[in-house]
Amino acid sequence: MNKIIFLFFLLFLNCTYYLKPPLPEGIKTIGVENFSNSSERLGIEIFVTQSFIDGILEDRRIPLKDLNNCDLLIKGEITRYLRSPFGVTGGGEVFSYKVIIRAKINFLKKDGSQIFEGREFQGESVYDAREKSEEDAIKEAAKDLSRKVIQYIYAQAI
Repeated sequence: MNKIIFLFFLLFLNCTYYLKPPLPEGIKTIGVENFSNSSERLGIEIFVTQSFIDGILEDRRIPLKDLNNCDLLIKGEITRYLRSPFGVTGGGEVFSYKVIIRAKINFLKKDGSQIFEGREFQGESVYDAREKSEEDAIKEAAKDLSRKVIQYIYAQAI
């Protein structure tokens, strides 16, 4: 009986054990500067900036710090916003749309030099206009964008 309990205990530990992936050398904290916006969609930078902050906090692998006390600063510019028809009824009525947010992201040290090369990222979302608003889709696309950038940061350590 004790062996069974011990095996379940080991199984439980195995399921809850969390490996923290390595970060690029010298990065222990991260900060997010308010995004700038050169797209035609006004106000989208607010959703994107907040999505990055929320994504880092939810990820919990790297602490979020203010801009003056972080090892890695994410500085981004939204370069394009696109909303295009995605689904059409038999009668030709559009009922779903695809939202795309493109952003140029730079990864900077405190002194302003690049930690690794900046690049363009894209976040996407598809929504049914009968069930969700365009704003909901923007938030989902911003979350997708932040998730891709966070994954990219961890990939730089490999």
